[in-house]
Amino acid sequence: MTKTLAQKIVAIATTLTVTGMLAAPVYGLTTAELQVQIDALLAQLSTLQTQLSAMGGSAAACTFTRSLYLGVSGADVKCLQQYLNGAGFPLAGSGVGSPGNETQYYGGLSKAAAAAWQLANGVSPAVGYFGPLSQAKYTSLAGTTGGTTDETTGGTTGGTTGGTTGGVVVTTPGVEAIVSTEYAPSPSNNSVIKEGEDKDAFGVRIKVRQGDAIFERLKFILGTSTSVYTRQFTEASLWDGTTELDRVVLNSSTVVKDSSNYVVTLDGFKRLIKAGENADFVVKLKAYSQIDSTYTTTDPSAISVPENGVRTVDGSAINQYAPSTALGARTVDLQQGEAEQAELVMSRNADYPKAYRAVADTQGEADHVVMNIIDAKAKKGRVKITDWAASIAEVTDGNATGSTAYLYRKDGSSWKLIASATITTNGWTWADMTDEWVEKDATNTYKIEVKFTGASTTEARYDFSNATAADVTAQNELGDTITPSESLGTGSAVFVATRGPIYTFTGSTLKYTKASVAGASGTLEGSFTFKMKASGADVYASQTGAIIVTILDDDGTTTTSVSFGTVVYSQPSGTQTSGDTYQIPQDGEVTFVVNYSILSGALLVSNFAAGESFKLRLTTIEWAPTNAGTATSDTYMDAAVWETGWVTVSD
Repeated sequence: MTKTLAQKIVAIATTLTVTGMLAAPVYGLTTAELQVQIDALLAQLSTLQTQLSAMGGSAAACTFTRSLYLGVSGADVKCLQQYLNGAGFPLAGSGVGSPGNETQYYGGLSKAAAAAWQLANGVSPAVGYFGPLSQAKYTSLAGTTGGTTDETTGGTTGGTTGGTTGGVVVTTPGVEAIVSTEYAPSPSNNSVIKEGEDKDAFGVRIKVRQGDAIFERLKFILGTSTSVYTRQFTEASLWDGTTELDRVVLNSSTVVKDSSNYVVTLDGFKRLIKAGENADFVVKLKAYSQIDSTYTTTDPSAISVPENGVRTVDGSAINQYAPSTALGARTVDLQQGEAEQAELVMSRNADYPKAYRAVADTQGEADHVVMNIIDAKAKKGRVKITDWAASIAEVTDGNATGSTAYLYRKDGSSWKLIASATITTNGWTWADMTDEWVEKDATNTYKIEVKFTGASTTEARYDFSNATAADVTAQNELGDTITPSESLGTGSAVFVATRGPIYTFTGSTLKYTKASVAGASGTLEGSFTFKMKASGADVYASQTGAIIVTILDDDGTTTTSVSFGTVVYSQPSGTQTSGDTYQIPQDGEVTFVVNYSILSGALLVSNFAAGESFKLRLTTIEWAPTNAGTATSDTYMDAAVWETGWVTVSD
């Protein structure tokens, strides 16, 4: 509002107030004559208010501490909207943005109304970016006379005179400055900027000597392809400490191609740098909220300040440019956000079931036979598992066949059923799982079980196939498909029949005792303890020769107790003798203690040597369905479980 208009409006309002308080007739005027004067004053007031609106005046009073542009929000945005609506530049006639319906979001309506206000008030370019010059025009509009304000280059048309520019005054008028530019030490090269972040990219240090200089412009090369502003960065801004000097929305208009480079200009500000001062400024780049991985490895690989990229004006009104030669290239480590970087690492759990026997019921069904336990770990972001394919392989032909596969997830101390699927030709897929998330840096543990049907006394062996993580379909939070890494590995080798022993390893020992007499042999002694349960029918174990132990040395040489050493075991409690066997009744469980011993003199032959380390491994247990039946040799004992530690034999 201009001072003159304000005085006129106040005077008219005062006259109207006083006039309205006077009783008629007054000063010889009749009531009708007085009403005519009041109507004339109201008309004049209306005319003056119209003139004020046309000049951009408004009763709204806003305080701006930052630039306003598309996408920002806050109370200052709402105040600007109220101002524009009241100043004759309405955002909308009705609904959101209209008078009385202002919001705190700077959207397309705000941008259009601000651009119209800029055009009407001589702020150039009138593009709806409400920056320092628009704000200066807002606060000083009433007292402004003369040239057109340029929102991009700043100042008032007409140049610099008397060591003053844009209201900033040098303290060394008439003195020519010496200006140089280099990269500031902070931020360091290869700054990390992730999707959606507005972060420091590089800094420039401006050194001023001899006389003051006013910093007005910075040009920098952002890259060598349009992807720098179409795929990678949306905005660039210049900061003096915590003060934003300028911000540019990057597009084909603001990023200019110069030869093979794409150049950004930051200006529209005035920053006094006094003689002898080194002033550091930081350029921030705002990354797109989503960036394809292709554009995290290409450009910006050559950010730099070109020759004469910095412009200052000194006390002699001379433009001083720097650097005299282009500064070397700087890089930015542009990274995708957590969602797009998410990975899924799958591996076999250490507690996966080793080879074992699953005994079916009298109907030939063995339900919930554990085939594998698998860990799935999400890295860098959340991962959703949607589909999971798996299969089993029939190694030994029998009558049992897989019918149903179950997927469980460990939930505290229990297991939660996630999905089930029908097995077809030994394969299946748990499909369309809708809410199976693995949280960032967390590990889900899954258990795979299979139901077998048709089992008989003819034993079948099934192995969980050597699956890979590619059998699992997963997505990140954005819905993009990701391929899990690492192999799931093989799972259990399961023997399925309606009868047979089930083993539980308990423990083992091994020691070497030197001879008390020089030249005599020492003794290597070991033991194995395990439980045997007769499942589905009675089980018969031979009283001798049913258990075989293997001797191993640290050179990899092996031999068995069939030819080396002695294996003995006593009748387990809970068994009966039947011929030359121990009979274990159906559902009975007994404990075997197997002892092995060998003299060092017998051990240290050509294939073994003194000073070597040895260990024992239980490799075979024989059993039969009757006391005279054909023996079955179980040789699937896991080597990592059914063995002793190492001992050294030396006489």
